[in-house]
Amino acid sequence: MTSVKLFTFSFLIFTFSGCSNLTYFTHREDLGKLRQTKALTQEMQVPEKKFRVGETLDYDVNWMGLNVGSGRLEVREVTTYQDHQVYHLVVSARSNRFLSTFYPVEDEIHSYVDVETLTPYRFEKRQREGRYRAHEEMVYDPTSRKATYRSFLNNSTKEMEIPPSVQDSLSTLFYFRTLPLETGQSVFIDVNADEKNWRLEVKVLKAGLLKLFGKKEVPALLVEPLAQFHGVFIRKGRMWIWFSLDQKRTPLYMKARVPFGIIEVVLKKES
Repeated sequence: MTSVKLFTFSFLIFTFSGCSNLTYFTHREDLGKLRQTKALTQEMQVPEKKFRVGETLDYDVNWMGLNVGSGRLEVREVTTYQDHQVYHLVVSARSNRFLSTFYPVEDEIHSYVDVETLTPYRFEKRQREGRYRAHEEMVYDPTSRKATYRSFLNNSTKEMEIPPSVQDSLSTLFYFRTLPLETGQSVFIDVNADEKNWRLEVKVLKAGLLKLFGKKEVPALLVEPLAQFHGVFIRKGRMWIWFSLDQKRTPLYMKARVPFGIIEVVLKKES
């Protein structure tokens, strides 16, 4: 249950001109049985083109209806990396006491993204999941279209080619939030993850009202990410992500159906 599985916002990771024909989305309903409501006339706001420094989003992570941990997305700071001004993005996932008794999870991912071009220069991942351990980085050179992988645990390295304007598995989410979108259409993003280049399709399905537990209805956008590798779609489950309809495009709720059950990630706190 990696942090990428828990937060595959990256594909997160990741609507639309008009907002008529809206659908009512509710946390408890099956996605195939959403009931229709009155069409809303609210215009979708143009998304922000920059990341919000200091943004912190805290999430509850549930598996098959049980809370198993928490996660956080951050735009931690603007800093300097190799003479470039970059956003420092962080996602972390932690198992709670219940899950930690038999499968502890402690993951943290960092991405350093150019402030102007929104392309990544460096990606670092630290994972502790059960007995599994990983600590690795990917350094990107957009000029030469090369990336260098390194494992800090066994000191192995690997160089590979990357597409122009590629995103990593964390920066994809933030990049997606800046794009103009239209319902019924798809967005395609080149993503480098797990030492491979992927062509990510994000299908913009619908706009509607999302109601989470204990919260009022909010206008939201529903998308479904689909990974494609060498022209073949990868189907190891399905995932849906709801984003707020305002300029911030905040990830509100994610639901994934995977071989080992249903995972839900629900926004708990935004600052």
